[in-house]
Amino acid sequence: MRFWGEIRANSDILALIGMLVIMILLISFGIDGPLRVILGITLILFLPGYVLQAALFPKDKEINPMERVILSFALSAAVVPLIILILNYTPWGIRIYPVIITLCIYMTVFCSIILYRRSKI
Repeated sequence: MRFWGEIRANSDILALIGMLVIMILLISFGIDGPLRVILGITLILFLPGYVLQAALFPKDKEINPMERVILSFALSAAVVPLIILILNYTPWGIRIYPVIITLCIYMTVFCSIILYRRSKI
């Protein structure tokens, strides 16, 4: 029973990891279309802020879902430009693959932080 309770509690993070895997596959195989656009917009405008706010507020009761969504968009608007600014000073520059790879690494690190913090609650 405890295993399913943990899966249910971390279902948002599991869905996020699934979206990251799908996005990486779509970009690696060069597939274009509406699915790539929808996932790309979600990857840039929502998910970086979502993982940051979920790491800051791991409990469900700390803030309500509407505040989580609004905070996710606001934090994404702050985090993504900083990541791209840092990439500008690297040899890879600002191109699609370095941006996506860097965002995926950022989100993977924060997903592991979220899972750790939620397991300690």
